[in-house]
Amino acid sequence: MSAPIIEAIETRILDVPLIRPHGFATFTANEQPILLVQVKLSDGSTGFGEGVVPGGAWWGGETVETMQVIVEKYLAPATIGRKASEISGIVHDWERHVANMRFAKAGLEIALFDAYARSLNIPLADLLGGKFRDSLDCTWALGVLPLEQAVAEVEERIASHGHQSFKLKMGSGDPATDVTRIAELVDALEGRVSFRIDINARWDRLTSLRFLPVLAEAGVELFEQPTPADDLDTLREITQRIGVPVMADESVCSPADALAVVKKQAADVVA
Repeated sequence: MSAPIIEAIETRILDVPLIRPHGFATFTANEQPILLVQVKLSDGSTGFGEGVVPGGAWWGGETVETMQVIVEKYLAPATIGRKASEISGIVHDWERHVANMRFAKAGLEIALFDAYARSLNIPLADLLGGKFRDSLDCTWALGVLPLEQAVAEVEERIASHGHQSFKLKMGSGDPATDVTRIAELVDALEGRVSFRIDINARWDRLTSLRFLPVLAEAGVELFEQPTPADDLDTLREITQRIGVPVMADESVCSPADALAVVKKQAADVVA
């Protein structure tokens, strides 16, 4: 039986309220914008995908508004009319029409997979090779919070959802003050859970080499992108010297970026 044809692609921007303000290194978010992508097939099946970046253009250059234009004006015309089973070929052909724009492409690609799985009447996991596990441990992001509020939220998430790993944002304030805040929080939980930090590429080399060892001594277990995205030499130095796993995030926006980090041995983990 021939696969159904991709007949229509629609997008809609959703501003999803957050349960509390979420502080990043650059600003505080009260909602999470999402580009909802909908793919309709000739057999009546409909699939959904999401294009999401954390808060806006400051992270990687894309926003839900830019994603919407790229999907509707450039990716959709290169997709509509093709078979739902041609996903790999479709995604490959997008590169001839649009450079980069990974999050816009991801939102549409997810919707294509979802639609095709629904047309086959199988779980998407089966289409991708089968389910591997029934549950997944998740790290809960605390953002930038005062000590008392952070402790209360950690306790609440442990009780309600069993979280054992928490991420804290840094980089928006004075480094010494930030480090004291994080160290006090880690100490307050007395080893019951693990903590990691995300500096969103806001520290320079000297700040990182001065304060990251203090955080390591306090018990922080992972450092996410302390230094600017394009400075892999400094990221490598931190990775080699500090003794705590380092994650590259802003430094990796494409497969080529990931390969550069690996070749440079600039990080232990890639987001």
